[in-house]
Amino acid sequence: MRIIGPNPTLVSWRLEKDPTKGFSSIYTWEGSRAAVFGLATMVTSDQKYSIDDSDKPLYRIVISSPDSGASDVSTDYILEWELLGNDVEKSVYEHPNALALGDKMLTAIKIAIKEIEDASVLDSSTVYATNETNLTAIATLIGVSSANALSLFRLIVKGTTAFVLSQYVLRRTQTVSSRAQLQYSYANVEKIHTAAQVWADSTMPEPVRFVISTMTAPTAQAGYTWGWLKKTPTLTQAAANKFQSTQEWWLDQWSDFLYLPV
Repeated sequence: MRIIGPNPTLVSWRLEKDPTKGFSSIYTWEGSRAAVFGLATMVTSDQKYSIDDSDKPLYRIVISSPDSGASDVSTDYILEWELLGNDVEKSVYEHPNALALGDKMLTAIKIAIKEIEDASVLDSSTVYATNETNLTAIATLIGVSSANALSLFRLIVKGTTAFVLSQYVLRRTQTVSSRAQLQYSYANVEKIHTAAQVWADSTMPEPVRFVISTMTAPTAQAGYTWGWLKKTPTLTQAAANKFQSTQEWWLDQWSDFLYLPV
């Protein structure tokens, strides 16, 4: 006959590993109904338990507790870095060839476009020819390429107002189990980072770090800074009780008025 005391007795312990949740310690306690149910009230939110009364008056409780000390890093935490291409649509006025014309020439082109838009159908051909002549003269006067000025003017008249620019996107994705620590930060979101500030992350693979370090800046624009704009991180609950955090940095020339450097 087994003597059932007022306090629960620990009768076994074992370590189990779940492929999605990592390691857990499994404790089995025995005792009276009051002792076992009293122990159940002390179970924390990250633990699980089950009570067996098939051997009454002896009760048994099995408690499963996450074991951080036996954590399997390869299961609990996966880190991926990607350097992607991203196509963005920009105004033709932002094209490097257009920017090289300068503010005065671009203003003259915009005025010429407005005059054509306001002209009647019968007068449009005359207004078009007159503006081409005027734009050529203005380009010559201020010392910029008249050919590029006319090319831009003709593109816009024909309806081309934007072009596609391919930019780099750096993405860091963390996939963790529900009990692993997640690196999640809003610090310096929507601010411009230099290449050195981005690759300072010690977890970045050397090939990605090398490619970033060799990127050359485009022709500088007044009032713009070329760098990596940190975007707001996202957090998604994935399958198998895992969570996925994604952080991106976009490389481009960013307005100093709209975005601040770190």
